[in-house]
Amino acid sequence: MGGSAGCVHSAGAPRAQGARRLPRRAVGTIPAGAGVHRQSQFETDADEDRGPGAQDPWAEGLADDAPTRVLRQTCIDVLCAYLRLPCTAEADLPAGGTEARHAYLALREVRHTVVRLIRDHLRLPSEHPHSWQGHDFYFTGATFDGGVFSGAVFSGGSVSFASARFSGRVPFNSARFSGSYVDFSSALIDGTVSFDHAEFSGSTVSFDRTKFSGDAVSFGGAEFGGGTVDLRRASGVAPSGLVPLSGPPLPTGLLLPPEWHPTAS
Repeated sequence: MGGSAGCVHSAGAPRAQGARRLPRRAVGTIPAGAGVHRQSQFETDADEDRGPGAQDPWAEGLADDAPTRVLRQTCIDVLCAYLRLPCTAEADLPAGGTEARHAYLALREVRHTVVRLIRDHLRLPSEHPHSWQGHDFYFTGATFDGGVFSGAVFSGGSVSFASARFSGRVPFNSARFSGSYVDFSSALIDGTVSFDHAEFSGSTVSFDRTKFSGDAVSFGGAEFGGGTVDLRRASGVAPSGLVPLSGPPLPTGLLLPPEWHPTAS
């Protein structure tokens, strides 16, 4: 799967600099008053020479400057929509296509930057003025060829990874799922995804019809205390660390397919 771990947006692969068009499109969707005064910041010629990691200021600023919760949600929706854009696998790039390869690398960096921005704001305490805890995140159908959610706190709100594909290394290590609904239904996980030392308490986390392909998914040291983590209709290889080595009983709220259930020794 190593060759298909990345993707390029399929709507006509732009030049590497095309990744920098995202802020302009995004600003056009944000209602007036939601921090759009920052537009001039990235519409200078100098900005065109900055790397794709320079997306941080506009993305972070638009949401953080939003005067209401509704407008902040709108900014978050723009970021999620970008991650949901259709993309072509790295393995499908034309042989010797240097320009397409450069576009792929630039767009991948932007995607990973967006994930990092979301994660960083979900790490902030809920009382922090720039915390995004309690908001909704719709990653439905997105492809994650990388990006780090480690330490994020999914508390309140809804998060949808439904029908998403995790083809790269995407850690959720030490993430906390508390008082939220998180949906991984029909997702395909064929990359390296870890929930090591994650905490599941008071949330409903659905892995309905999720397909675990390969053996690179782990829940080592994860804690289950209240709420429901439902994998009853998941398929594929059981993630490591999910089933207690000592056999039953399972932690309260952890629901597994019959074939994954541990047997008493």
